Amino acid sequence: MQPVRKIVSATHFKPVRASTPPPGSSPSSAKMKWTPCSPGDSDAVEKSWNEIESDELQEPPLKLADFLKSLENIRPTVTESDIRRHDEWTKESGESTSLSSFFTSRSTTVFVLIVMVVWQAMTEHD
Repeated sequence: MQPVRKIVSATHFKPVRASTPPPGSSPSSAKMKWTPCSPGDSDAVEKSWNEIESDELQEPPLKLADFLKSLENIRPTVTESDIRRHDEWTKESGESTSLSSFFTSRSTTVFVLIVMVVWQAMTEHD
């Protein structure tokens, strides 16, 4: 969601060559698009995202900083009550798997996000 927030909150955009040209065409035929930028950028043009057609918008690349910023605002998908009920059920049914350590571990979330960023970076170079 961070790239979307960057687009919506941007006050300046700059023209860039589209990251992916139309199918079957050469990379040099990629269409010019607009991407959010700093007002201090030498190519910055003051405009709002709603002044740009949707097919002319180039979303900014997803970066590790975007994931870290998202981590500051994420909320658990399960409540403490849900975890307690599951743990009680686990004890009663004799199952040895407990979800409480998995769902409450931020390190699990961070690990998954890092894997996603690394995977994306590796696939961009193919």
